[in-house]
Amino acid sequence: MARLKICLLIVAVAVVWHVALIANPGFYNHDEFQRADDLSRLGFVEYVKTYARIKPGEGFETPVRPVSFMVQGVLSYPVYVAPYMTHLGSVLMHAAACWLLYLMLGRMEATREAALTAALLFAISPLATFATGWAGALMDRLYVIFGLAAGWVAVTSERRAGARTAAGICALTVLALFSKETAVVLPAAALLLAWHGWASRACWFSGARAAAVAAATLAPVMAYLAFRWPALEASVSGSASAPGYAVSAGGAIARLEIYLAYPFLRNLTDAGGGGLMPGAYLAFGILAQVALVWALNAVYGRRAAALYLACYIVPLTPILFIAGMGSHYLYASGAALSTALALLLAHAWKEKKRLMQCLLVLLVLVLASHSQRNQMYIYGIGRCMSRAMTSLEAKHMAMGRPARIRIEADKDAPVHILQRFTTGRDRVGESAPVRFEVTQDPSRPVDASTVRFSAGCLCYWEKPPPLGGGGFGIDLP
Repeated sequence: MARLKICLLIVAVAVVWHVALIANPGFYNHDEFQRADDLSRLGFVEYVKTYARIKPGEGFETPVRPVSFMVQGVLSYPVYVAPYMTHLGSVLMHAAACWLLYLMLGRMEATREAALTAALLFAISPLATFATGWAGALMDRLYVIFGLAAGWVAVTSERRAGARTAAGICALTVLALFSKETAVVLPAAALLLAWHGWASRACWFSGARAAAVAAATLAPVMAYLAFRWPALEASVSGSASAPGYAVSAGGAIARLEIYLAYPFLRNLTDAGGGGLMPGAYLAFGILAQVALVWALNAVYGRRAAALYLACYIVPLTPILFIAGMGSHYLYASGAALSTALALLLAHAWKEKKRLMQCLLVLLVLVLASHSQRNQMYIYGIGRCMSRAMTSLEAKHMAMGRPARIRIEADKDAPVHILQRFTTGRDRVGESAPVRFEVTQDPSRPVDASTVRFSAGCLCYWEKPPPLGGGGFGIDLP
C-alpha cells in the first residue's frame, strides 16, 4: 500500500508540475502532426506495417524505432481533436520513468527518502521538460524507461534465477534499442551499475550476476550495431543523407560544456542556442556543476563524484559527435543530476548542515525556475502554432481549398512556427495533398494562393488586385 501511495504521489507531482504542457493547445514540432497525418491516410493497420519495418537505413540518423513509432501512433490519435490527451500521455510516461528511478534507487541506497526525493526532483527537472513537452521526443523517454526497468531487474536479481534476470534485461535492452539508437550506451551503464554494486558491497551484487547483466546488455547492442553497420559507416564517412547527423569530433568539447552548464542556465531554453550565450553565463553553469561534484566528493568520496559525472555524460556520448543539439537529449542525464542532489540533500538534513541546506535548496529553486521557463517557452510555441493552423484552415477553405498555398510571413512574424508545422506535411485540415511554400519576401507579388502570416500568429488573406487595377482588399480574421 505504501508503494501505491508513493507511486500516486510521483504521478500527482508530475501532472501538477507540467500543467502548462498538458494545457498546450498545439505542439512543439512537425513530428506529432506527421504521425497523425499518417494515421489519417493509412489507417492503424497500414501504419503499423509501415513503421514496424526493421532495416539498416541509409545512415545511422535514419530512425529504426518500431517501438517508439507504435507508441507514437497511439498517442497521435487525439492530436487534432484533443491535444491535451497527447500531452497528458507524455507526462504520464515521464511519471513512469520517475517511478522506475525510485524503485531502482530504493534498492541501491540506504534510505527510501533519498530515492523518493530523487524521483520527485526528476519529475520537475528542466532536463526533462523538452523530452516531455515535445510529444515527438517520446523516443528519449522510452529508451530511458526501458533502461531504468533493466536497472531495476539488475538490482533485484537475487530474487530470481540468473537465466530469468538475463532474459529480462536482454528483452528490455532490445526494446530500448528499438525505441532510440542512444540505447547503445546501456552496456556502459551496466558496467557503472556493476562497479557501484561491487564497491558498495551491495546485497544484490555478485560476480556471476554482474557478468550476466553485462552480457545481457552487450549481446543485443553488438547484434544491433552489426545489423546497422552500413548505416553507421555511411554516417562516419560523411556520405549519409542528413549532413546535420554526420559524425564529427569537431566541437564535441564545446557541446559537452553547454550540456553540463545547461541545468543551471535559467534563461537558456533550447540547448541548441547555447553557443550564442555569453561566456561568463556558461561559466556560471559549469561552476555549479563543479560545486556539485566537489560536494559529492567531500560527502561520499571520489567514487560517488566520478559515478555521477559518468552517469551524466555517458547518455550524451552518441550525440556529442553530431552537429545538432537539443535539450531533449539531456533526459537521461536529468535522472543522474536528480539523484546527486537528492543524496546531498539527505546528507545535509541528516547532519543538520545549514549552509549546505541553503545552497542545495537554492540550486533546486534554480532548476525549478528553469523548468517552468522551459514549459512556458514550449507552451508559447504550441499556442502560436494552434492559432496559425486554425486561421490557415479557415482561409484555405475561403480560398476554395487550392492544392498549393504560399504563406508569406510578415517582417516580424515568427517564421519558425510555419516551418514547424509544415515540414514534411501536405495537409490543411481535411484537405490533402496541399503543397506548402513558406517565404518571407515582401517584394514578391501576391496571388490567389497567397496567405499572409502576422506577428500575432494569425494567417490572413491579402486578396490580389482585380484585373484592370485597383487597390488591395485586406480580409483580417
